[in-house]
Amino acid sequence: MNRDDHIDNLKKQYADGIFEAYLECEHESGTVDTPELKSRLERLGKAASVEGIHPAEFHELVFGVLPHDIVISLYPEEFGKTAA
Repeated sequence: MNRDDHIDNLKKQYADGIFEAYLECEHESGTVDTPELKSRLERLGKAASVEGIHPAEFHELVFGVLPHDIVISLYPEEFGKTAA
């Protein structure tokens, strides 16, 4: 297995971990414990970085896996910018 295949496999594993964290933080009422989810994602991101996934790539995984409204609530600073 070459390095690219290894990284692709890691990304798939972390994408699964991101989605699992989301499901674990979702309540029966449909609300999501956003602070807990963000904390779990930060821990996953640190582990991913140690294994060779660049932080920007991990961030892209989060954006690709989670529903858009959840991403906005996790990272409002990235969506709060207004056009000049």
